[in-house]
Amino acid sequence: MPILWFTSKTYYEERGSKVNEWNWCDPFIDELSTDALLEYCEKHPPNIFGFSVFLWSYLEIDVIAKTIKELYPDCLIVYGGPQNNNKYSFDFFQKKPWVDVVVPGDVYGEPILCQILDQFDNLNIADIPEVFYHRKGFQFKSKVQFAKRDFTWPKNIFKSQEKYFNFDTNNSMVVYETSRGCPYKCIYCDWGGGVYTKVVKKPIETVFAELEFLCSHNIETFYISDANFGIFKEDIDIIKHVATLKKKYGYPKSVMVENAKNNLDRVMEIQEVLISNKLSFYYKLSVQNPHDDIKKNIERVDIPFEDHLAAIRKLREKYNAPILIETILGLPGDSYQRTLESIDLFQSHDIEGFRPSIWQLLPETPAFGPEMREKFQIKTKWFEIYTVPFRYKNNAIVDQGVSGIANKNPMFSENVISTYSYSEQEWCDMLVLTMLSGVGKTVGMDFLIKYINDVHDRSPSFYYDHLYREIVVNKKFNDPILNDKLGDIPTKLYNLLEDPSATTIEFDIGKDFPLLLAPYVYVVFTIMLYPKEFFTSVTNYFANLLDDDKILDLGIFLTQIMIDIDYDPNIGRKFITEYNWYSYYNNERALVKSKYEYTLLDSQLKFVSNDDNEYSDYPSHSDPIQKMKQFFYHRASNPSRKKYAQKIVEQEII
Repeated sequence: MPILWFTSKTYYEERGSKVNEWNWCDPFIDELSTDALLEYCEKHPPNIFGFSVFLWSYLEIDVIAKTIKELYPDCLIVYGGPQNNNKYSFDFFQKKPWVDVVVPGDVYGEPILCQILDQFDNLNIADIPEVFYHRKGFQFKSKVQFAKRDFTWPKNIFKSQEKYFNFDTNNSMVVYETSRGCPYKCIYCDWGGGVYTKVVKKPIETVFAELEFLCSHNIETFYISDANFGIFKEDIDIIKHVATLKKKYGYPKSVMVENAKNNLDRVMEIQEVLISNKLSFYYKLSVQNPHDDIKKNIERVDIPFEDHLAAIRKLREKYNAPILIETILGLPGDSYQRTLESIDLFQSHDIEGFRPSIWQLLPETPAFGPEMREKFQIKTKWFEIYTVPFRYKNNAIVDQGVSGIANKNPMFSENVISTYSYSEQEWCDMLVLTMLSGVGKTVGMDFLIKYINDVHDRSPSFYYDHLYREIVVNKKFNDPILNDKLGDIPTKLYNLLEDPSATTIEFDIGKDFPLLLAPYVYVVFTIMLYPKEFFTSVTNYFANLLDDDKILDLGIFLTQIMIDIDYDPNIGRKFITEYNWYSYYNNERALVKSKYEYTLLDSQLKFVSNDDNEYSDYPSHSDPIQKMKQFFYHRASNPSRKKYAQKIVEQEII
């Protein structure tokens, strides 16, 4: 949904003085290829072209904007958004001379654009509030200020632009705001530019009207982009209203929010409304890092982790929804040892998902400035990061129904790879460690971890440390395929940091497979393709290390319960072990040696994009690549879904 276009146009139509003199062009031109966009401009020569610039768009935007300026030199090029480095650099306009005006990320664009449009015929950029501009390449900043308290929200931006709602709403999403600003100053975050920005709330009657319009027009997913949803008591009324609208219209199908950093009671009430109305299927905790000294370094204000977790666990008992932890890898104070401690903390609380994001240094953040870089001894490397599970290789045929999530532009960003507390090599070790631990629960490694903890009193970090340092790094898998696919991950990451020409962090499962995979997805898919080789190697290692032959039998159980590419939902699977592993884990029975037959009855499989089970036809494909690809889409592309059987019958053979 082109939310900024709707907002800016409606704002100008309500307050502009020359409304009839301006023609606002197609709001969906961002969906066009560059060539198609330029053809459109040839038919509609632009006087002003505005770009909202962020990580996933700035490279493409620079190419388009530069071309537009060459073709239409009198066109005013306006950049907005948080990815423009004017705050800490003075050569922005020398590097990008095609840009005329930059609206800072923490400034409201609607009133700025309104003044530009009204004054366009006799425009003096210096009179426009807050903007950066240039004279012969030298950067200046307007001395005219804009008071955010004076901002008046436009009324129902969707109803006002209703004629543009003529598109297919399947897989549709709106990034929706009920407030702007953030009162905190986390050093890694560009939301408020590192300053205590004023939080301005949209009138609740406008929020209600806009949400009803969206629901009545079948918009499927809402991402409420407020920095701290739940900071206002009205936020509870808003989320309850969304639940009521779903009952009335059947939409939205899902809602995502960014929880307030305080106000635990409100956050929990909002989460319960979402879960109980099937608007969300998991709980997300954005803690960035659980260690207090690291939080102090990044100036993070948060609900105490233990309090937040205790509250969510009560809801999980009621609704059986998984808990996902959102953290950032490599913050100042982090290290390999601290990563191991985080793994123990999260797994001791039965957290289903823990996959840190790489710390990206963004231009509007305090950490981007020279003072913070020097204070924390920050070292960076520019490389690409993909926010989707996979993308198609060049010239690969795009499959119907998946292109919308698979062909996103990469984020070529400045990524932190070293600070005072960890080296570059340690950064690689931390990343691979989290790649392994982040998918452990979904592929069944938590069964082995629980047994090792129960019987040998060894922590989850003991398991993952040995898995990484002894098996992966030293390539001690019993099969050369796994040594090649998993054992080479550290080497590839070391090369990424050492080779100036290396700029990608994605993995290729095989030359004939048409997809490139994100790191966590690659690990999941590799284990799913080779479960016998993986679990046999791992259980052999720990059985020898701990002098415990029961672990070898556990390896058989873990291998066979995996819904791998050879599993046929129409047939199921039977196998035998010497111990009652299923009842040991699921019914808290004592582990007994006998003879146990297991039957897998999973006939439907979790699809990647919803909470429902559905049939997948991958077993019927005779072409091995097509079969592998369909298996990937349905079983592996979402690393959060459990990859092992959920319907298991255990029977002792007397």
